[in-house]
Amino acid sequence: MRLAAFVVGLGAVLMSAPADAGETMRAACNALPAMISSSIPDFFSAIRSCVKAAQGSVALYEIAGTHRGAERRALFDESGELIGLDETVDLDSLPAPILAVLADRYAGLPILRVQKLRRATSVYYEIRIVKDGTPQDILFNGSAMRSAYSFTAPVRDET
Repeated sequence: MRLAAFVVGLGAVLMSAPADAGETMRAACNALPAMISSSIPDFFSAIRSCVKAAQGSVALYEIAGTHRGAERRALFDESGELIGLDETVDLDSLPAPILAVLADRYAGLPILRVQKLRRATSVYYEIRIVKDGTPQDILFNGSAMRSAYSFTAPVRDET
């Protein structure tokens, strides 16, 4: 659980760190460790950004782009181990218990985005809705061992 919280928190830190355009992105992508560079074709069709961040004495890498037309973000540690994968998915790919909660509690509200977040051995789903004119993120635990639950989190500024 601590690792999952660390990785989710790290994702927020990396998402808030803007990548410079052009040359800086190419330099960051070219500076990726070989273990990460070799796995990029498995995860991305096109890369939008590469960011390296230090978490204490550990270097972590975030790569964002697309895969088969869907937005995707991968988080790697410095050894090349995948520690998180976020991707945009279709609403109909959500597990039935989550769809039931959406139909019950959020019926009729516009859904802007559905993301699948994988961390260590856990899977979460983040659904962005518009409620009372304000975008809100709802986070669901996707574990098959627990029933679905949700809470509303503030929307991250992704500009």
